[in-house]
Amino acid sequence: MGEYTFIFVSIILIAVGLFVIIKFTKKQRRIRSTGVKVTATVTAITQRPSDDSSGNITDKMYITYAVNGKEYKNILDQPSSNGKVGDKVEIYADIKNPHDFVSAGYAAQICGIIAIVAGVLVAVLGFVFVNADG
Repeated sequence: MGEYTFIFVSIILIAVGLFVIIKFTKKQRRIRSTGVKVTATVTAITQRPSDDSSGNITDKMYITYAVNGKEYKNILDQPSSNGKVGDKVEIYADIKNPHDFVSAGYAAQICGIIAIVAGVLVAVLGFVFVNADG
């Protein structure tokens, strides 16, 4: 039973990591090639209590940015836990649909890589622990 649990968790983590990397990279590549890089300003932050005693977790960061002289308001797709109102954030906005944007950074891809590495570690640990019992 334990062996299959490790395999299942590993497959899920690796699949989620690959999905995040592929989906976000595809969108980022599309918007970077046809869009415009702009600086957005964080206008508000909402937080929710964390599950442990470590404090609050940033839930959403609201940003404002301008494309072709028109102002847009949106929610940052990758909120930073240490961000504050007034911070500047680099984004790429779709020139045809400025409400569609991506962060200029690579946080989503890094999270995907972390999920893949975690999946591989779970598989290795599962293999070690299951074989150690047998």
